Parts: sequence; structure tokens; C-alpha cells
Amino acid sequence: MIDSVREDEVDLKAIWAKVVEFSKLLLNAKWKLLAWFVLAASLGFIYTHFTKDAFFTSRTTFLIEEKTGGSGLSSLASQFGFGGAGGDGNLFTGENLMLLIKSNRILEQTLLANYQNNPDSNLYNQYLVRNYQDEIKEGKASFISSNLSRDAFSRAQDSSLAAINKVLVEQISIDKVDKKAGVIELIITGQDEQWTLDFSRLLLKECSNLYLEIKIGKSMQNLVVMENRLDSVQRQLNNTMLGVAEEMDQSLGIIQAKPKVSRMKKELQVQILNGLNVELIKNIELTKFTIEREQPVIEVLDVPRLPLPKTGQGRLKGALLWGLAGFFGASAFFILKSQLNS
Repeated sequence: MIDSVREDEVDLKAIWAKVVEFSKLLLNAKWKLLAWFVLAASLGFIYTHFTKDAFFTSRTTFLIEEKTGGSGLSSLASQFGFGGAGGDGNLFTGENLMLLIKSNRILEQTLLANYQNNPDSNLYNQYLVRNYQDEIKEGKASFISSNLSRDAFSRAQDSSLAAINKVLVEQISIDKVDKKAGVIELIITGQDEQWTLDFSRLLLKECSNLYLEIKIGKSMQNLVVMENRLDSVQRQLNNTMLGVAEEMDQSLGIIQAKPKVSRMKKELQVQILNGLNVELIKNIELTKFTIEREQPVIEVLDVPRLPLPKTGQGRLKGALLWGLAGFFGASAFFILKSQLNS
């Protein structure tokens, strides 16, 4: 037992002696180690700068309004053969919106939207200028005007649009911040700060526009039909009322039954047209009220603003890691060299 304890003490002393020896060795080579650290850190900084892309992050939080059309309007509009205002109230809840916001339809509409009232400066064209200069020169990618019909796209335009959509899907992240509260967070990353900001704002706008198109698009169509019908009824009512006045003028002082029958028919038609006019006006006002009540679908809580947070490049982090690797590598080299020479 005593011999074992003594052997352990000898081993500890030998280890400590080695630690002291190596410490002195490294201390004597401190300037060389510092030079290796600076050299490796510089190489790491340069490597990170030229190989790692910086990304800007646009973060938007919002709530989804879930509304349904009024039953009163539906019953009144059905009198004239029109569908009820409003659509499926659950159309844009939860996962549905998360899938929709990454769909090709929404991405294309966002990229090709008439940006800043300039159809030739949409986000798609700006993206090409920033990322596809070589493809533009080679004719593999071409600009698209916002005024160009979707059916008129060339093969190259379809191909480049699909390629951009594929890249953007990977840069879009959307999830619920709070499952109970229903707050949704949309995160978009991109290499161009201004483009990323504009894209995130237009993306939500296009989602809202599509919601309105689907949910109250039929109500808008019904409104146009009812307004046209109202104009027709009012013209017919005016003409009939003028006819009644003419009948009364012609029958003044003449005691005959026949003119009275004609006038009574026109007076009855006036009553019918007047009732129809009142109901149409009522339905039109209710439709307008319902359409206004359906908007907006998205209530934005926090919007991204410049400057956007910048991440991904990490030049200082890369320099530090490379510097430490150079320092420890040089230390190991000096220690190994000393042991081989001893």
C-alpha cells in the first residue's frame, strides 16, 4: 500500500514537472505564438469575409382576424338570387396561412407586383440585377414587366422565376410565437437589406389581397350586379312615373273607365318598382358594410425597419477561432519539437 502511494506521488511530480517544463517553453516562445495567433486570425478574417455571406433579417409579427359574413345580409341578398357576403371564416387560420405565404402564387405575385408605380422595377427585376448578372448577359434570365400577362412569359422567364421562388422558400420562416394568443412571426433573410425589407412588406400585402379576393370577391361581384340592377330599376321607375303623370293629364275632364285602368296598372308598377328600389338600396348598403367589416385580414403588430439586423458573416468570430487554432497548433508544434530533440 505504501509503495502504491509513493508511485502515485512520483507520477504526480513527473506530470507537474512536465507542466512546468512546457509552460517555460511556451513562455519563452510567447512572441512566436503571438505571431502565429495574429497570422491565423488574419487568415480567418479574410477567409470569412470572402466566403461567408452576410444576411439581413426582416422580422414581422401579426395577428389574423377571423371574421364571418352577416346572416341578415345573406337572407336579404338571397331574395334577388345573390350569394351571401363573406366566405369561409377559417380560410386563413393557423397553418393555412403558413402554407399560403410560401406558395408559388403568392411569391410570384409579390415579385411581380407593380413596385413604386414602376412596372419595370418590380422586386423580380431587382433580384435579377443583384444576383443574376451573368445569366442576364448570357440570355438565360430576362426581365419581366409587371404589365406582362402571365401566359406571355417565355421559357427563360418561367425558369428564372421558378429558381428564385425555390431560393426564397428557404429564406422564409413563419411560425406562431404564442399558440394561445395566435401571434404569428414572419422571418425573412436576404443578402440585400433594402430588397429584403421591401419583399417582407409586399409579401404580407399580397396575402391580404388574396384573402380579400377569395373571401369577399363574390360579395364585390354581387355589389356590382346589384348596383347595375338598381340603376335599371330607377330608370324604369322614372319612366313609369312619367307615364302615370301623362295618363292623368290626358284623362282630366273626361269621365271614362278605360283611362283609369291604364293609370291604375302604371301606379301598381310604380309601387312594385319602388319596393324593389328600396330593397336593392338596403342590400347594397348591407353589402358595403359587410365588405368593410371584413378588412383587414392581417393586423400587423411589429413591422421591420431599417437598419435590419445583420447576421451570418461573423468575420470577428471567424478571426478569433482561426487565431485560437493557430495558437494551439503552434504550441503543440513547439512542445512536440522539444520532446523529439530531447
